[in-house]
Amino acid sequence: STGAVDSSESEVVPPPEIPEETPEESETEDPSGSQAVPEALQHALDAFCVEEGEKACSNGLKAYCNSAMYARKDVGNTTQKTKEWRCYAASEIDFAVSADVCADNCGNITSCNGAVNGVSTSHLTRNPQIEELIKKEEEVYCNQMGASDDRAERPPELGTLPSPGSQNPQSGAEVLGGDCLQRVLDARCIVAFAQLCITDNSMCDVAVARKVGTSWDCYPQSALDLSRSGEGCVDACGNVVLCRGTPTGTAPSGAEDVGLDKLMKELKEATCKMGERATL
Repeated sequence: STGAVDSSESEVVPPPEIPEETPEESETEDPSGSQAVPEALQHALDAFCVEEGEKACSNGLKAYCNSAMYARKDVGNTTQKTKEWRCYAASEIDFAVSADVCADNCGNITSCNGAVNGVSTSHLTRNPQIEELIKKEEEVYCNQMGASDDRAERPPELGTLPSPGSQNPQSGAEVLGGDCLQRVLDARCIVAFAQLCITDNSMCDVAVARKVGTSWDCYPQSALDLSRSGEGCVDACGNVVLCRGTPTGTAPSGAEDVGLDKLMKELKEATCKMGERATL
């Protein structure tokens, strides 16, 4: 992608802004689509973004042609780090990530599947318009349907496994012992950080183990985005599962060689048995 596809009257980002009706074009185009959250007000916001995408397409921006559009209160490009209401092309949304970026029927920010994973290059910033739409519609939706119900997924607590029926079909019920392998990995990281803390005050933070891509590393809890959930933990049997807290950067130096992957492979058969017995 060559630049951010964004339109905003309140932000100044390179290259210079252009009017809302003719936002800057991007080469990003990958209409994939997925379901939106089951909140009626959120559906109305998504519908607004569909219309905005059609306008952008009619102005010659191919990234928005035949692309599903989603309203999310999230970050934009590398210079737009503040979460604002924007209309995102489907290619910019990662539906494996759960974050507080949607609206419930009463206009409150709530967690939903589908958030920006990093930065976005194909979006239209529409914060004032969507805020106004929420104010206009929330009274009707809130009175008729109420606030978020159980259908809108909330991120699991840090270090716990999702409940049954969550967006990760591999995950099991949250039971005693169900996350014992993850706890072992977290404990290894805590030990590593504690040893480093003796001589380095910057490492005096409680640490957790997270898998990013194919690599396991130790991260201080202060370096996690607790509003987001990702497939960075394991259940008792070593299966990757969704958990709260995704790393916001690279792992700190000094704690790389703690052998998390080796430890997991060595113990997962045993911890799987422990987890199975805990459910009996």
